[in-house]
Amino acid sequence: MSTIAIPALGPWGMLVIEPDPTAVTGIWPPSFVASDPEFHQETQVSLDCATPGASLHYTLDGSAPTADSPRYTAPVTIRDTCTVAAISVLDGTASAVVTARFVKGERAPGLLVNGEFDEGLGGWSPVVFAEAGEDALEVTADGGGTLSGPNSVRLLIRHPTGTVYHLRLTQPFVAKPEAEYTLSFRAVADGPVRCRVGLQAQNAPHKVLGMHLQTIGTVPRRYTLQGKGLKEGDAVEYLVQFDVGAAENAGRILWIDDVHLAESAE
Repeated sequence: MSTIAIPALGPWGMLVIEPDPTAVTGIWPPSFVASDPEFHQETQVSLDCATPGASLHYTLDGSAPTADSPRYTAPVTIRDTCTVAAISVLDGTASAVVTARFVKGERAPGLLVNGEFDEGLGGWSPVVFAEAGEDALEVTADGGGTLSGPNSVRLLIRHPTGTVYHLRLTQPFVAKPEAEYTLSFRAVADGPVRCRVGLQAQNAPHKVLGMHLQTIGTVPRRYTLQGKGLKEGDAVEYLVQFDVGAAENAGRILWIDDVHLAESAE
């Protein structure tokens, strides 16, 4: 997917998208998709090509690839900053070389513990309201490498009541007045899961610093939420919460990993 700025044309306008007639050899070069473009641990880079039957070859040091370079067969895991260069090859003819640079970034110290679930469910608390029944939500640590890291948390949503907060996973934190927060996490599901993600006070009137109803899909990706609004005198005991009690989630499985909460940079 590419994003471009389109100027406003009035009273109307027309956007025409056509194949590039200057593409060399008539073979489309590869396209890049990263599971986590702004990565802090690792990211998986997938290659694709619009030319049927073309093989894809790549390098990880920025040098120009050839037909003898490693052939792409599965997403490539990148753990450090590098430049990926790739070509498409069909019947001995190569496309133009395309490159993409993936930069490993540093992030602010986190306010949560065990955000990568390497210590099981330590620091996290599943919450099931009585209306749902004791077995409505099964929360377990998953070491199957479903997401980018070796561990994640697995939520099996058996019996949602239709009230989104009746089934949830939470961790407390102490908020600061006037501070702004960024919450990010990686997630994937075995089918569409409606998950309300938020930063909310533990006690009534449950003031919200940030809340978003997000549909988690079957392709792993990173999600980000911004939160602010705490004032002097407000309660400071807050929760990071993942609410999954929506009725349409019945029978679905949701995996979450690399949950990170930090004060936003000025």
